[in-house]
Amino acid sequence: MLPRKQQALVDLCGFHDPDPAVVFQRVLEVMAAEYGGTMAMINLLDGDVVRFRAVVNPHPLMTRYSSLALPHTYCQFCLGHGSPVLIQDAATDARCEDHPAVRWGFTRYLGVPVSRPTGETIGTLCFVDNRSHELIGELDVQFLSMLAMRASAELERERMIEARIAEEQATAAQLAELNAQLLQTAEEKRRFVATVIHDLRQSVAAIRTLLFVLAQQDDAVERADCQRILNERILSLNEMVDELLEYVRIEASQKPPELEAVELSKFLARLTEEFQPDAQLRQVQLDVDVAGLGMAMTDPTRLSQVVRNLLGNAIKFTVRDPAEDSPAREPGWVAVRARDLDGSRWQLQVEDNGIGIAGEYVPRIFEEFYQAPQAHACEVQANYPRGWGLGLAIVKHSCTSLGATVEVSLRLEGGTCFSLTFPR
Repeated sequence: MLPRKQQALVDLCGFHDPDPAVVFQRVLEVMAAEYGGTMAMINLLDGDVVRFRAVVNPHPLMTRYSSLALPHTYCQFCLGHGSPVLIQDAATDARCEDHPAVRWGFTRYLGVPVSRPTGETIGTLCFVDNRSHELIGELDVQFLSMLAMRASAELERERMIEARIAEEQATAAQLAELNAQLLQTAEEKRRFVATVIHDLRQSVAAIRTLLFVLAQQDDAVERADCQRILNERILSLNEMVDELLEYVRIEASQKPPELEAVELSKFLARLTEEFQPDAQLRQVQLDVDVAGLGMAMTDPTRLSQVVRNLLGNAIKFTVRDPAEDSPAREPGWVAVRARDLDGSRWQLQVEDNGIGIAGEYVPRIFEEFYQAPQAHACEVQANYPRGWGLGLAIVKHSCTSLGATVEVSLRLEGGTCFSLTFPR
């Protein structure tokens, strides 16, 4: 027959439960039974506080508390040294002079450290009572140390379970958020496709009608006017198809940017010069300051996409309504500025004093197929083809691929400023 302590350890080795708390309870019951129903505890260190993780046979005084300040416990000695501590009679032990536990009547204590697999001491397994006349020795220290190993293993299992639950909850939340985004995107694309189909049909119907009218028209002036409208319709349809194809190409492309040395000042000056005729036609002053930038490694195609989309939008949404013209009204303007930042970065700003963007719409302006409500009204007023909410999405895609950041600020006087910071 095995000695009682050894038999208790063997029995405990055969005990398993999916809930670590049940195992803690069983460990403490084994220990309490070995020492005659004394109070047994698993305590965990939390800063300057010892929290009672599990307690068997609690003293009436202990039922009021879930934790104690570390100096008010005998566990302070065990935790301080990271090794077992035996107090046979606290009333005569110099370490425990004026200790609160002595006044409460707890005079005998044995505690062993509970550690993580890394060796870090995180708490104690201990028992405490008033039976100082019953001697405890090295065999008891070994017995509690064996029990502490089981408690340590269960605490680590509990930590892993909690970490897995937290990870699964976080994953579930991410999946729910992603699913909501996918549903929203799917709905936006559905509406977008419906809009495209409607506008394509409308454009084709208008072109067919104009062709029929043109075929029946004998008056030269009327024919010229009809041809002008027909040409505008065809250009609008062509722009829409080009923009759709460009977006699909960028979204589907996984190819990294094709970097080459670009003389930025000349490159940007040439790009912005393309927009001067349109700005003049729309009576928008276009100011450009891109001098002194030097060379940079970039993808000229993607940089062109960024500049053209931002500058085209700025001119489009800065057109003034003739009905609102007055001497006090500031003329429409667009400013393109570029400057070197610190030798490793350069910045491009496109600013205008146009219709601006309402603050609540700013978080969505880079979404595919999204257009702020006032944008379409401005397009109609300026006699521009309908936008499809893809221009800024293309800007965002291209900037991301070039390692650039994009910031949007709203001018108090009206208008917007897009600030893009590129690596050299």
